[in-house]
Amino acid sequence: MNNLPPQSLKIQESFLARFTGSEITDESDILDPVPFVTVNGSTFASLGDISFVSGAPKAGKSSVTGFILATALMKDKPKNLDSLSIVSSYQDNRPIIYIDTEQHPAHTKKRLKLVLKMAGIERQNTALFKVMNWRTFPQQQRHDNLIHALDTYKNACLWVIDGITDFVTSANNEEAGNVLISHLMQKASENNAAIILLIHENPQNGKLRGHIGSEAERKCGGAISIKKDREKGVHFIEPKYLRDAEDFTPVVFRYDTILNRMVSVDSQAAQIAIQEQRDKSKGSENKQLYFKCMGTDKTLSRAEFRKRIEHEIDPDSKRPTAAREKAANRKIEEMDKGFLIKLNGSGKAQTVEPFTIIDEPAAYQADLFPNSIIPTIQT
Repeated sequence: MNNLPPQSLKIQESFLARFTGSEITDESDILDPVPFVTVNGSTFASLGDISFVSGAPKAGKSSVTGFILATALMKDKPKNLDSLSIVSSYQDNRPIIYIDTEQHPAHTKKRLKLVLKMAGIERQNTALFKVMNWRTFPQQQRHDNLIHALDTYKNACLWVIDGITDFVTSANNEEAGNVLISHLMQKASENNAAIILLIHENPQNGKLRGHIGSEAERKCGGAISIKKDREKGVHFIEPKYLRDAEDFTPVVFRYDTILNRMVSVDSQAAQIAIQEQRDKSKGSENKQLYFKCMGTDKTLSRAEFRKRIEHEIDPDSKRPTAAREKAANRKIEEMDKGFLIKLNGSGKAQTVEPFTIIDEPAAYQADLFPNSIIPTIQT
């Protein structure tokens, strides 16, 4: 029996009312997220959630989102359709909205016409496929327009927003970034829509740009990364974070000058390209680890070099000693094969010295990057 006085009881009931509808039990009737966009068979974006497409400038983010839009407009998708293994659900009469804050309006129109062509649509239905270019709007107007649009087009099933950091004063504005991401999550849930946001990556570490990117990594339902090998002229779609699916095999694509669009690379060439991309990424990581651990030293004992590597890859010593030493020794062998270091002598007397010429290397400092094995190095 509740013996609280009436006023206290009223306050308690008012407080408990704040949580109405938010409590979850093992008998709650909650459906699993509904997949909306898949890439190579894995769910990337779901209805009721936000997702991200990231990459360096000109890596191919806009092309990838073009296929997301095109397949969302197609009720019946041809079996031989080359959509870079991207498939969006068709939602009948629910609108699709594309907002571009980065490209010139002429490029936005070109993207629109290409999407219609890929979808086999002769004339745009502006009630169901809305395309807007906000490049010339001031930042505050872009922000206010987006908030208003989310409330105006509540029935939209898909939002693709090219340039999410253009809606805040700075990508590192913590408060504005948190508020915007939270609002987008709220509207995605309320409107049962898939909201896909494009964002640049930091060139040093591949993380999403700024504080807004860090918040996105924590909160998003999925994120894919678009990369480009400029030497070979191929692009990659890689899984970054997939909350509701297993990582997919990277998709390799290139620009076809005859079709005037991106096309998939055949499977054998794709496998070669994927392996080369992985080797290049691994080599880059080893190079930066080498810079960090070798520093300005001209020669080190292998034992000392190994200890420095161990500190970088496991700064809190969470792994067993034998596992730490094995991982560090593997890195040393990879650096040797990659012509980053020279190993002299053998056994406990073995020494390490630089193989390459280094311009102004940083002096070794064990705690300079305590939480990362890949520091930012300018070469």
